[in-house]
Amino acid sequence: MKRSIHLSESSEAYLASRARNPVVSAEINGALAMLQHLARENLPELSEAEWAEIVAVYRDRDLTKIPLPLNIAGDILAHYGVIVPSQLLPQIQGMPEKFVAFSQVQQFAILDAVRIYLMREAHEQKI
Repeated sequence: MKRSIHLSESSEAYLASRARNPVVSAEINGALAMLQHLARENLPELSEAEWAEIVAVYRDRDLTKIPLPLNIAGDILAHYGVIVPSQLLPQIQGMPEKFVAFSQVQQFAILDAVRIYLMREAHEQKI
């Protein structure tokens, strides 16, 4: 893993607004620890079929460039090229409604879990 990083202006502003003389690595580690906690504590219960669909939606996307605010319901519709849930296959028509009810933190937790899953999958394919 490469250890040198380049912070965006918004990342630098984030760090500067939280510490007088920020130790960048400590501030980043602290922010990541909070994100890990939020993801772990806010991951909603999903069925195996729902996880499979969500992984399919995000499998070929650059998860570092997901637009904010998070919108998994919209991403499901866009993935299948439809405008309304009734145009989806019957077995997944209820998914957008379920996901639109999730908070931003819950959606972050889902996307974080998808990223972990896809990284493990990619690592296993290299072995």
